[in-house]
Amino acid sequence: MTNNDLIKSIRGVVKEEIESALKPVKKTLGEHTNILEKHTKKLGGLTSTLDGHTKKLEGISSTLDTHTRKLDGLTDQLADVSVEVTEIKEAIKSHDKRISTIEDKLDLPSPIK
Repeated sequence: MTNNDLIKSIRGVVKEEIESALKPVKKTLGEHTNILEKHTKKLGGLTSTLDGHTKKLEGISSTLDTHTRKLDGLTDQLADVSVEVTEIKEAIKSHDKRISTIEDKLDLPSPIK
């Protein structure tokens, strides 16, 4: 046997040993690749679901903004009405005082309140 034949023989044996040693690694790598592909598909579905929820939440947010603006407007109107009610109460007190003064001058009895 020549050196070249011996080298080829050694290379063949080493190659077989390496391939034999790599079989379980390749098998595990294949299994992990399959698992990764399954998870990728599931994540794709979840991403789609999350996108749908995001769109719904954006709609809800828009509705909340609209309601907030309406409530702010109602708050402003309530403040205006409150001021007007206060003015009416003050006017009623003033009229009550005037009526009471007139009743006193006319010697009329004050109605029971």
